[in-house]
Amino acid sequence: MNALGWKFIHSETFLSATEGYLTSLESRLSSCASESEAEQILGEKKALEDFIAAALNLQRGVAEPGQLAIVLDGDGSPIPNYHVLVVEKWRGYYRLDPVAKVGIGILALHESHKLQDTLKKALEEAFKKP
Repeated sequence: MNALGWKFIHSETFLSATEGYLTSLESRLSSCASESEAEQILGEKKALEDFIAAALNLQRGVAEPGQLAIVLDGDGSPIPNYHVLVVEKWRGYYRLDPVAKVGIGILALHESHKLQDTLKKALEEAFKKP
């Protein structure tokens, strides 16, 4: 339980997306050819680090979960109990239960990834037979 009385959990999918992209940025940075490319990569890395810090602030109770934007369906209607953390080009999708004060970080995406495509792939992966 955090300082605001909430319990936050980040799924493996949420964490692996950010960790994988951070590793990719560090690899690109070590092999970049120009100073302008390095500056761009450093900017992307800073944005991701800011996103991770914001997610950790939710987990620790430094940030109020009620401040997260509501996730909207394709027709513009709100999806109950689903919220999104937006930091620059990153989005973190959360399911919040305000009664139990539990938040689950479900998915982290860079803006270049489409939510519906990512969810479709995740569902296909989940239903594959071992």
